Amino acid sequence: RRGLARSLALLGLHGEQTFFSGGMSGSAWATYLVRSLLKIANEDPTGRTWASLSGLLPLMAEAAPDAAIDAMVSGSSGWDPILEKMFTDRDDAGLLSSTSPHTHLLWTLELLAWSPEHFGAAIDLLARLAELDPGGRLSNRPARSLAEVFCPWHPENSATPERRLKVIDQVRRRHPDVAWALLCSLLPQLHATHFPTSAPSYRDWKPSDVVAVLRGDYIDFISAVVARCIEDAGTDSGRWNMLLSDYSNLQPSDRTRVLNALVELAAGGHIAREDADDIWTALRDLVGRHREFADAQWALPEDALVELDALIDQLQPESAFTRHEWLFQDHMPHVGD
Repeated sequence: RRGLARSLALLGLHGEQTFFSGGMSGSAWATYLVRSLLKIANEDPTGRTWASLSGLLPLMAEAAPDAAIDAMVSGSSGWDPILEKMFTDRDDAGLLSSTSPHTHLLWTLELLAWSPEHFGAAIDLLARLAELDPGGRLSNRPARSLAEVFCPWHPENSATPERRLKVIDQVRRRHPDVAWALLCSLLPQLHATHFPTSAPSYRDWKPSDVVAVLRGDYIDFISAVVARCIEDAGTDSGRWNMLLSDYSNLQPSDRTRVLNALVELAAGGHIAREDADDIWTALRDLVGRHREFADAQWALPEDALVELDALIDQLQPESAFTRHEWLFQDHMPHVGD
């Protein structure tokens, strides 16, 4: 089976110079075969055909990328998408859940993301799978594939930074919750790690030489991500708290943008009292922790903390209970001394 799939991939790549007696080229024949096989898979309501073909899907995608993408779009659509059945590693699935056919789906889309022509479609499908993902034991998840593909300091794609941002905006429109998680994963982390994604075996989509990300380009990309985080956070205190958890890792200019947005939000009265209390709690803990460990390398300078003090005073809860309950929620609270 793998040998046949490999031959199919080579036929799809080099088949434009090969013609059969009926006049069909080798590439067209490969596309016809892939489209026919995956049509059968989509017509099987049990999902077993998709599962049986999953290990060959990366090679089939190289043979006929458009046909593979069309089939995955069809399989992930509707109220009961067939591709949701590919996730078989749920926590309650028993001992036989150490593998799951969905990993081959992710590897297929990761290699398609290297193609400039299919980059947008591959990312949209990964986002859709992230919506369908019920979670499970394996670390291979659609959200993780998205984060690895867009990794700001080691992107696993051949698209320009401008194209990557445009595709992220497309995900924000079509899959807003997935996009928010993706944006947060792209923010700077103190101990970030990165794992290479799947690459094509025969197609020349992946550049042969690794292109280094210049520091200026990295800073510009992160600033664009921060701007989108601010816009998408809106008045959601949970989202603001997630953004504040990475506040100290941002460039000073990006920290200023986050702070100004929060000040404007608080001054405009657009945030509910309960949400304001949540943001106040996150800010107070942030400032207290950095003052308590002021000699640590990761700690923010005092002038940056003073800027946050003014916002903390502005958002201070009206209830004395809310203002002081944090002292009793932890055996070692960050009091800022």
